[in-house]
Amino acid sequence: MKGVLLGGWMVGQVTICLILFLVDMVIEMLSYGMLISGLIMFAALLSGFKATYGRYSQHSHLPVPLIPARWAWFIQELPSLCIPLHYLITGISGLPLINAFILTLFCSHYINRALIYPFLMKGSTGTPAHIFLLALLFCTVNGCVQAIWHSRNAVYNESLKDSVFCCIG
Repeated sequence: MKGVLLGGWMVGQVTICLILFLVDMVIEMLSYGMLISGLIMFAALLSGFKATYGRYSQHSHLPVPLIPARWAWFIQELPSLCIPLHYLITGISGLPLINAFILTLFCSHYINRALIYPFLMKGSTGTPAHIFLLALLFCTVNGCVQAIWHSRNAVYNESLKDSVFCCIG
């Protein structure tokens, strides 16, 4: 009986390690994907491509449904706040202080972006639905990457000197 329990325990541990490895690999690939897509968009905008939202929305060739700008901004930015906040709240007891501090700074930034800024926006044109969906996807991926990295993977030097420089920076 002990052999069966021990074997089951080992299979469980191996499964957990495999899942964590795969999650880390996915996070790394998502990070590279965001970097590459940013470089592609940078090159496109540098070469004269006009984005079809904001001041360039009249350049769109296809009729697209518009979402009120305030609500689009609020909803699209929410995952970048909620996902790291979840990791911060549920894992606070096991997080090193510096990791908790960095996640807190990230959440503070997105409190402004998601909860304050959208409702201070002046009346503006709506956000095209496809732009809203892409922004929602970006913020969801960004929230996952930041939350998982800073709550599980990032290891910082715990010395006071390095913590002070990190906090100031």
